[in-house]
Amino acid sequence: MALLEGIDEVRRFIEEKKVRYFKSEEFVCKCGCGRVLIDSRLILLLDALRDYLKKPVVITSAYRCPSHNRTVGGVSNSEHVHGLAVDIACTSSRDRYDIVKFAMGNGIERIGIAKNFVHLGLDEEKPHPVLWHYYHRK
Repeated sequence: MALLEGIDEVRRFIEEKKVRYFKSEEFVCKCGCGRVLIDSRLILLLDALRDYLKKPVVITSAYRCPSHNRTVGGVSNSEHVHGLAVDIACTSSRDRYDIVKFAMGNGIERIGIAKNFVHLGLDEEKPHPVLWHYYHRK
């Protein structure tokens, strides 16, 4: 595992590994603070997932600074805060299935399914393997 910290380090990794579908800015915290921390395995996994799906993969959340994590209602020890998770936009059942199948086949053992995204996490300190949903009963 290699945690990449800072936009320049992420950019260098993407260039060195010839990542085709993602730019370093896609992994930066969405609050505007400019900070980024991401596990390099996630970048490589997402690039391979894009090839597998044969369609764009949109990251809705990667790194979150602690302040932004609180703002969006993330759990206090979120994988996002540690650079160990990404959420991928997804609204169809077929795409959810394909993403989960690919992730499980590539060693991802923490997967969350929501109405409009799939969470992929790598935190080995948290329970794994697990598959959960974000749907709540009304």
